Amino acid sequence: MKKCRVVAISDRPGKSYTWEWRTISGEGKSARRFATFYECMDDARRRGLEVVMDRPVGEMAPDHYALSPE
Repeated sequence: MKKCRVVAISDRPGKSYTWEWRTISGEGKSARRFATFYECMDDARRRGLEVVMDRPVGEMAPDHYALSPE
């Protein structure tokens, strides 16, 4: 089963965004963008993809979790 991630795409920086899925191998992405994360994830699953859910990182993540190089 191919794997993908759901990615937020900024439509207007700091104002709005939409969602699309992209395969981890880089071979494909969704044919369109979605208004909600759920719609995007549902579309990927209906196409037979496994959605990989990574731990959130960055300023908006819980506890400002970030990966540190070791």
